[in-house]
Amino acid sequence: MTLPKKHWIILGFISIVVCGFLIYTNVLFPQVETSAQVEEDFPFAEKQEDSSLTLDVPQKDSTSTQIVVDVKGEVQKPGIYKLEEGLRVQDAIEKASGVTKEADMNHVNLATKVVDEMVIYIPAIGEEPVVPMSTGGSMDPNKSGVNLNTATLEELQTLNGIGPSKAQAIVTYREENGPFKTIEDILQVSGIGEKSLEKIKTEILIN
Repeated sequence: MTLPKKHWIILGFISIVVCGFLIYTNVLFPQVETSAQVEEDFPFAEKQEDSSLTLDVPQKDSTSTQIVVDVKGEVQKPGIYKLEEGLRVQDAIEKASGVTKEADMNHVNLATKVVDEMVIYIPAIGEEPVVPMSTGGSMDPNKSGVNLNTATLEELQTLNGIGPSKAQAIVTYREENGPFKTIEDILQVSGIGEKSLEKIKTEILIN
């Protein structure tokens, strides 16, 4: 049976409406639902993404090793002081509020690094100099000696058996090789042997 032309037009219009409805419900709505579902299931997703941009920077450990020194003699405030490892005698004196007017700084090596349990003695003018004593040393203001690392040519020549040539050899060795670390290091100096060391062993000191 052949339908009239106007019926075909009506059927075509209905088909277009149905197809449009199916497309609208199956394509557009699922996308909106999917987006809404993600937001509903993960309400903090956006915030978490933003927070991931914030980096946790660990704080630097400011802990430093401290040592204890005993500052004596001609300083404003003699006493026991805590210092950071690696500081110098100069820093220890500043902790003690500086030296007095009577202090003789000509025989004090301000550049010496301080060590734990070190005794720093600042002599008065006219007093025999005493070098800083490190761990294990005792502080005796009456004890004096020639410091191999700071002594002048004249001071070195006050040692038993040390004349101008040997004194110069000690200074030259010190300049070329750095400070003496032990008293026995003086045996490395040209012209000084075991016998010479035996004569001056009780007269010399090192930092």
